[in-house]
Amino acid sequence: SVRDGAGLTVTVQAPAKRVASLMGSAVDIIVSLGAADRIAARTRYDTASAVATAVNVGGGVDPSIETLIAARPDLFIAWNGQRNAAVVTRMRELGVPVYLVETKDTTALFATVRDLGALLGLAPRATAAANALRAELRAVQQQVSRRARPQAVYVISRSPVIISASKSYMAELISVAGGDNPFADVQGEFPTLSLESFLARDPDVIITGRREGQS
Repeated sequence: SVRDGAGLTVTVQAPAKRVASLMGSAVDIIVSLGAADRIAARTRYDTASAVATAVNVGGGVDPSIETLIAARPDLFIAWNGQRNAAVVTRMRELGVPVYLVETKDTTALFATVRDLGALLGLAPRATAAANALRAELRAVQQQVSRRARPQAVYVISRSPVIISASKSYMAELISVAGGDNPFADVQGEFPTLSLESFLARDPDVIITGRREGQS
């Protein structure tokens, strides 16, 4: 038993062997633990060759529930923000253990690594992976510690302009990598800004995600 990102207890009777995940980060963690063969279902955005044979359920927010059920998962992973989504409710109705992932900061990331390791019966591997990641983050911080710190921001959406504010996972990673968020005083984890207010801060670096189909 573990407590997930929503603070709910998740119990498996045996190590999970067939995992369905709507979270790409969770898929990446499981692959890093050497358990790619346990991914039974994933979204169309999880394109790594290691999970190519897993069932494609569609999008992370609009998956095919029928396809998910057909994959016969013994563990279902979704984002904490989906706790009231129909797919989560349906998995629970079927008695499938549901683990909700919190993504707000690296503390939550390390908790997810630990929890997934426990649920898959791979706790020692998870501990080793978490320790290696911590060491990598410390090495990055040391490497950039004497460099000038550019003003950098992660842009989630361009129209409207939605950014990852100073109290978010991406902003924390930017800080580790040597950048400062020019929107540190803006409230909320993912605030929406006018284009004019965004341009007025004049960030040095703008980071965006890559959408499906983009090169």
